[in-house]
Amino acid sequence: MRLFLVAVALLGTTSCSLVLPADSVQCETAEDCTGRGFPADTTCEQQLCVAPPFDPIWGCLGNVEEPVITSGEVYAQSWVILDVITNLPPAGLTARLCSGLDLNCDSPILDGLTLDAEGKLAYEVPAGLIGYIEIDATDMMPALIPFGPVVADSPDTSEQIHLLRTIVVESVARAAGVEMDPTKGHMLGLLSSCEGFGRAGLTYSYDPPTGFPFYTIANSPDSVTEVTDESGRFGVMNLDPGFVTFTSTMGPDGEFIGEKRALMRPGIMTYLGVSPSPI
Repeated sequence: MRLFLVAVALLGTTSCSLVLPADSVQCETAEDCTGRGFPADTTCEQQLCVAPPFDPIWGCLGNVEEPVITSGEVYAQSWVILDVITNLPPAGLTARLCSGLDLNCDSPILDGLTLDAEGKLAYEVPAGLIGYIEIDATDMMPALIPFGPVVADSPDTSEQIHLLRTIVVESVARAAGVEMDPTKGHMLGLLSSCEGFGRAGLTYSYDPPTGFPFYTIANSPDSVTEVTDESGRFGVMNLDPGFVTFTSTMGPDGEFIGEKRALMRPGIMTYLGVSPSPI
């Protein structure tokens, strides 16, 4: 999932040079530049601070800040929900919007949400809300989609979620030698970089460590491989119900990328993205 703070990090590499006339003296040394708020590896060239090119893939690591919540604001949110097989909106889909503290969605914030003809699920929520969408659809495995905190409107191009049919999930699990436990929860996830795309060579851990973990390699679950392929996808079957924290890392030293806490419920598939987050 895309991270809105990438834009903040991108602006942070250039904004200081934009507030002064082109012929102003910005620096005598590199230390002058860092004192003005430029990145640590900025150089001073001809009395101007020159920031290095920003790496759109991993340049945000270490620079992601906690989101700023504007009290009283209401934001428009949307997702596009599709059947992974047909790439069409699933039949009979209904959804509820639930608070992250309402573990069984006993008191939904919004109920009876449906898709439009293109599969878009649209709604409005107050700033700062942390919650999840609970989805039921014909032939699909029931799903949870965690979100938040909400700090802005959704982008013009809505995130897409491709739901899996129950029979497909059960067949894939059997092929992997796993018997799905109806009393457990399940999770499919994406380990992404700064610009929101899955990347190869990433790893994950989770707590509490129950169930059957795997990486999705060439579209199939693989419990032997220890890093993502270019899809960045991973998952866990038969997780104990409750909250689970997933952490993504990179490289031999396990450099921290991001962390996400999500709810698991019996017989339900949670769709989760783990993107760069504050350290």
